[in-house]
Amino acid sequence: MDASPEPHGSADIARSEAIARRSRSRLMAVASGLDRRRYRLFCPAYASMRIIDDLVDEALPDPASGVTGEAAQAALRIWLSSCEAALQGRLEPETGGHPVLVELAGVAVGLGMPARPWHLLAEALAEDIAGRAPADWAGFYRYSVGASGGPTEAFLNILALRINDIRISVQASDVAAECAPVLAHYCYLVHIARDLVADAAGDPRLLSVPTRVLADLGMGKVDLRQAASQARVEPFLPVLLAVLAEAGRHVDAIERAEAAMRPVLDELGQAGLARIVQAYRDLAREIAASPHAWLERSMKALAS
Repeated sequence: MDASPEPHGSADIARSEAIARRSRSRLMAVASGLDRRRYRLFCPAYASMRIIDDLVDEALPDPASGVTGEAAQAALRIWLSSCEAALQGRLEPETGGHPVLVELAGVAVGLGMPARPWHLLAEALAEDIAGRAPADWAGFYRYSVGASGGPTEAFLNILALRINDIRISVQASDVAAECAPVLAHYCYLVHIARDLVADAAGDPRLLSVPTRVLADLGMGKVDLRQAASQARVEPFLPVLLAVLAEAGRHVDAIERAEAAMRPVLDELGQAGLARIVQAYRDLAREIAASPHAWLERSMKALAS
């Protein structure tokens, strides 16, 4: 029986939980194994980030559709302000906007969840709206601090909400802020490797492989999009290998970050962190074991 303090145990999170479940995210799989209080905090925290990420992807400036960068940036600012209000207990349920943010307010107030992860994500999404794609790996890592590091930092804070604690400690949040970028960079690169074909087939602005990395391999995003439309695997192979090689550079760093997080986590939090790190390492090994076959399966999935 879960005896953790839970002042907001009756608050409804149905909308957030549905969004989190539909995502089929590895984070959701790990969160499902946490105690009820951490799970209930995870769902609206994750969903609040998912809805704005999807909104920005769908509302990138497009003269043909009349969508402007100013409108998208304004929507992003409203979202961030509402998230801050939800975390701090200032959100008015009647005027709070998206139901997910009302649910976030219902479970997060008083738990010490910092707003920093939402700020980091907003900074990265603002870059997406402005059309500033990373040119090289250094630019990619600056972008990843928000795009992947924001959600990762939020998740680490949730893991750090120990069963017998009233709230997340400041020390734990500080450690999470230090470790999140390290873990996020690796996970983001594995995500890119996993979704390379599907991302290339869509809007080129959503493919996160740096432009100079592609240029050094003699191609661009348009070339990959064309290759995806023709179900040609070969152009993708050097790109996939480059992404996997870059991810491999972070293996020692993620082990150090995991070790640094352990002292601020309880046993359940440590197990959750180990599960998510292992899941990404296993996925990277699976792709690297047979990259050509992985790309072929991706092509088939795209065509189905």
